[in-house]
Amino acid sequence: MEIRERVVVSRPPAEVWRFLADVPAVVACLPGADLGERRDDGTYAGALRVKVGPISARLEGEGRIMRDEAAMSGRIDGKGVDRRGGSRATATLHYAVLAAEGGRAAIEVSADVVLSGPLAQIGRSGLVEDVARSMTETFAENLERRLSEVPGAAEPSRETAAFDAGRAVSRGLWARLLAWLKRLFGRA
Repeated sequence: MEIRERVVVSRPPAEVWRFLADVPAVVACLPGADLGERRDDGTYAGALRVKVGPISARLEGEGRIMRDEAAMSGRIDGKGVDRRGGSRATATLHYAVLAAEGGRAAIEVSADVVLSGPLAQIGRSGLVEDVARSMTETFAENLERRLSEVPGAAEPSRETAAFDAGRAVSRGLWARLLAWLKRLFGRA
């Protein structure tokens, strides 16, 4: 499935692009993500914890990051497996930092995601898009906070909790239900 998201942050594009080169700082902004070691071949080990109602997964795997400095764009190829629950995921994510109105930066992301196993159940009815939207919004909020920190200030401690996709799914289902009711009663 293909996912497309766009967020605007209140910092200049060049500053956002520089920040995105700091892999540990970026991972710290992503809900449910843990960064492991950087391997000799340039890949990174890592994990992503996701909880959707009764389904929880800790996808452990690896990713490779490729950046095009001139175009301020990049690609991330990743794959992971939940050893306990048997879910698997592969993704190719393309991102670009662009100029937005008012000197701000827009980050455009498109991802091709393949899920299998129990976690694939959330891929029905657009729920993955709801989860991706919620994760992107949380990432953007965390990115804004990190970019606004005073240089040299002590970094707050970070304990990674699973990203509660159930909350995102609930909001998405509610929005879909309301849209359906509006169409049903002619108020679209």
